[in-house]
Amino acid sequence: DSKFVHFKQTANIDLSKNGEVWNNYQSGWAPIGDRNKPFYGSYDGGGYTINNLYILRDEREQGLFGVVRNSVLQNIKLVSDPQLISVSSTSAANYKYYFGALAGSVSYSDIRNIESNLNVASAGSYVGGIIGGIDSSNVQNIKGSGTISVIGNDATYLSGIGGLFGEFSYGSGRNLEFNGEMKTAVFADNTQFINAETVGGIVGNTYNAILLDVKNSGTIQGSYRIGGIAGMGESLLVKDAENTGDIIFGYSDQLIPNNAYYVGGLIGQMYFSANLIDAKSTGNIHMNEPFDPNYDNNYIGGAVGAIEESALLDNVHVKATIDSGYSRYVGGIVGGSISNGGTIQNSSFEGVIENSYLEDTYVGGAVGYTEGQFEILKSWAIADITAPNANYAGGLIGFSNSGNGAVAIQDSFARGQLLAGNHAAGLIGYTGTRGDHKIHNTYTTVVPTITATEERVIDAFANGVWLDYQSSSIYLESELGTSTTLVNSATLEAMRNLSMFVDYGWEFAGEGWRWAIDSAENDGLPRIIKFTAVTDSGGSSLEKSHSSEKMFLIAGSQKNNARTYAINVSSKYRNQVAKVNLYREGKMIRTLIKTRLNQLGNKFATKRFELQSGDVLVLKVGKKRFDRVTIK
Repeated sequence: DSKFVHFKQTANIDLSKNGEVWNNYQSGWAPIGDRNKPFYGSYDGGGYTINNLYILRDEREQGLFGVVRNSVLQNIKLVSDPQLISVSSTSAANYKYYFGALAGSVSYSDIRNIESNLNVASAGSYVGGIIGGIDSSNVQNIKGSGTISVIGNDATYLSGIGGLFGEFSYGSGRNLEFNGEMKTAVFADNTQFINAETVGGIVGNTYNAILLDVKNSGTIQGSYRIGGIAGMGESLLVKDAENTGDIIFGYSDQLIPNNAYYVGGLIGQMYFSANLIDAKSTGNIHMNEPFDPNYDNNYIGGAVGAIEESALLDNVHVKATIDSGYSRYVGGIVGGSISNGGTIQNSSFEGVIENSYLEDTYVGGAVGYTEGQFEILKSWAIADITAPNANYAGGLIGFSNSGNGAVAIQDSFARGQLLAGNHAAGLIGYTGTRGDHKIHNTYTTVVPTITATEERVIDAFANGVWLDYQSSSIYLESELGTSTTLVNSATLEAMRNLSMFVDYGWEFAGEGWRWAIDSAENDGLPRIIKFTAVTDSGGSSLEKSHSSEKMFLIAGSQKNNARTYAINVSSKYRNQVAKVNLYREGKMIRTLIKTRLNQLGNKFATKRFELQSGDVLVLKVGKKRFDRVTIK
């Protein structure tokens, strides 16, 4: 009936008897609730365990619960030794939907404090380690392990495979973690390949959802839209996310007929104003052989395979090796930005990119390919790129096809090594359709090596003649060769000189993400770091940004607990007295330095006082507070 019922578990439950699982290994456990009569109520597991759950049914919505509506499930632990194998059907003609250890399908419910180490296997779509499909619900504190797999004996097409949830829509999740393994192609007869679409460590397919504080450490394997957190995200917000698990696409003994279209360390594909904020991935990406080189629309990115329609990546950092094999669009952060893809800001890639595709490959330290409106702001790539057959490769972007949109790169840089076929360059390998490119306060030290016999221009842009852009203060190492008239060249030693960049108006002061130079970091070259606000004992902000006046306190070299700093000022402040005060735990301890600003680039050393981690140095001229450095 429709009456809301309550259940409270008061002891551990074992669903096996005398070593035999429920129903003697036949159909196993009959789920609680179905489409005709969903579970409607609350179940509180009390932190006790439910052991040895076993299901083998050729039906929809399978799990401890089948269909759950307007309910509360909480404090439930599902454990098994050996672990659960939940199989719906091995027949491609009869595959079903929604399979999970806790529930097959959940809507309009609250799910919290759930743990499961059960294996879940199915020949159906929407398979999750915890819940198959979840809609219009809130979930929190969910942990899953075990192995999640799909099986079959035909060229089966399946969708929505996740470490925790197969599909997640119109809801929110917080504190979600998966540390098991995804095997999305288990061959019943070891001869056929299964197309597994939208495969993710947390969720396979998700839209109109919010996911906060999510982490995957399991190995993820699939064939189409694959990500460490989500396979696909539409109108999605993911914040505070981490992936440490490797991403594998393709299968060593099977020729993939449809290739892995979108593969990302965090998300395979994201679009329609999807946002990825405060995230990092250290899982490597690897393509197994053989791969069908005749079907080549593959987007491989260290963070996201492809972004579309105004997506945003903010404070996303990747440290990984990307072995992209026969993939066409490859980037350290994003494989491709298509259809006015969006913005990458305050983000980075550091690692190795390898590619062996035969023709028309687009490889970039940050982004492989862009189409339409796109921005890279306050971001960088330090990449060793080996793509001997790539036609288009760049330190930041492989190929930029702005079309009717605008491509902007600002306050960004590229470093590393680049080996490509041709059209290789320090920043953008090649620009296609004539469009509007704006490059500001950006530098590169990437010196491309080209394998093709045809001579190409090696510069900040390999095809600079096609550019129609406004430019200010673009630097490349002089070893790169002859520069265009819109690009400044300088030696590496000169590029380690703060004053050169300050004279051109680069932002070395202010709160948030900005430039900094430290001889112990980034080979002494300018880098992008985040400065956070500090407060004095009265609670007011110490940070007073006067970047237009060019007054900066910049960390320099450190030796024997003494760090050297430089003050750079505009001419209007020369001959005035500057002080550097030490703040500790929000209180001003003492004045370390008092000096007259008589020239550009005053330097001083804090040799008389040992600094501690967390100390804050504040530069003041008169009563104005201009800048501060936090000691790490």
